[in-house]
Amino acid sequence: MHTPDLIIEKNKGVAHIIINRPSALNAINLEMVRDMHTYLKEWATDDAIHVVVVSGAGEKAFCAGGDIRTLYKSMKGGRQEHLNFFKEEFALNEYIYTYPKPYIALLDGYVMGGGMGISQGASYRIATERTKLSMPETAIGYFPDVGGSYFLSRCPDSIGIYLGLTGKSIQGQDAVFSRLADWVMDSSQLSCKRLRLLRIRHHSQGRLTNYWKVLVRLIMLLQQALLRLVSKLPNVFL
Repeated sequence: MHTPDLIIEKNKGVAHIIINRPSALNAINLEMVRDMHTYLKEWATDDAIHVVVVSGAGEKAFCAGGDIRTLYKSMKGGRQEHLNFFKEEFALNEYIYTYPKPYIALLDGYVMGGGMGISQGASYRIATERTKLSMPETAIGYFPDVGGSYFLSRCPDSIGIYLGLTGKSIQGQDAVFSRLADWVMDSSQLSCKRLRLLRIRHHSQGRLTNYWKVLVRLIMLLQQALLRLVSKLPNVFL
């Protein structure tokens, strides 16, 4: 199943959205926002779907944000597309935070602006050694949107303010420390991770929910141990 810029795969209870605009670093446009929101709503009540995975095509980006070129043309042309884009994008971001099923974001490559919007509400955010995560809106005279006031304010110390004001990017391990990712794994293992998900035999929603509760709990314990270790290092953001 495909749309012009999204590849949709469903297999053994796992629905996979692949953002398929690698030549544009998987930047999202209004049609993609609408399609993604439609699929998520459909799967929320589909008993055959137990997990949703979102990733980006290619090796360079998960999602580099909104399609600025299209938005600029809309504004210059006096159209409404840019206004509709932000309205519907923010609605999608909010929906992801309240999604009733596990939603996993594979943050491989650039994760910028709108890419943060469709990933920070995820149940589980997996970074890699190629992750470059940022909120660069201030560079174009904008502000950190897509829920930035929520997830940046929950970064430890002054990191959220630093990222929001400077637009600087951070890599995978820093993203975990900043509470903007949950784990880091080698990018070469991502395909194996997807295969393991596909091999899970789901006999009931309750068993799946328990599986993910245990998995997330183990990951959080490991993350807490890592944070205790890193907290002993000098804080370069203050």
